[in-house]
Amino acid sequence: MHLVCRSPQRIHVEAAGITFAMQPGDRIWTESSYKYRSEDIMTLIENAGFRPIAQWLDREDQFALTLVENTAR
Repeated sequence: MHLVCRSPQRIHVEAAGITFAMQPGDRIWTESSYKYRSEDIMTLIENAGFRPIAQWLDREDQFALTLVENTAR
């Protein structure tokens, strides 16, 4: 799913320590569904410049919710 910006705006995500600008027509990709092992997710997170804080898995290990922190702060 994508969200589409309708007007110029500046977005600050304090908890992540990032600020960015968007123009009309810019899109934010809000959803992805991929099959990764928990270890692979942690590697992707670290390679993207974030630090994993916590991870919650469902009972069958089919779904993960991962909390991360921006290491560039």
